[in-house]
Amino acid sequence: MPETSMQKALRSLIYGVYVVSATQDGDNLMLLSPWVAQVNLDPPTLGVSLSADSALANLIGSGSPFAVSILRAGQKTLAEQFLHGDQGVGEGHSLAQAENGAPYLADALAILECEHAGSVENLGDHTILLGQVTTARMLSDGHPLTLRQTGFDPLDF
Repeated sequence: MPETSMQKALRSLIYGVYVVSATQDGDNLMLLSPWVAQVNLDPPTLGVSLSADSALANLIGSGSPFAVSILRAGQKTLAEQFLHGDQGVGEGHSLAQAENGAPYLADALAILECEHAGSVENLGDHTILLGQVTTARMLSDGHPLTLRQTGFDPLDF
């Protein structure tokens, strides 16, 4: 089937690769999302889009603090582990706990810790979660991983 003009245009956007995470009753919920963007400067606030039927979206939407691990170039294999929910963290990668209690990938490029600041629901198949950034840290040197580098299709999320 030929690609439509809309599909071509949407695939032209620049997407990063992020692992969004929170914890519930000692279980880590982690999911890859290419749809994370800063939406406000003061206070610094992110918009994170997750599948509306995901346990993680429901948890964050209920007020749970969360973290966004920004993956660095070369971490495609790590990103693949989180394409379809919490698949665990593979050998050679470790989790750490953010100050807000959320898990994050210790070998990511950077970490953003967020407090839930609202949600935009009923948009269709995704929910936009707003998170006020309370802590941000660079964890390593390098450049962020982009979705184009992974070969993942942004329209598959």
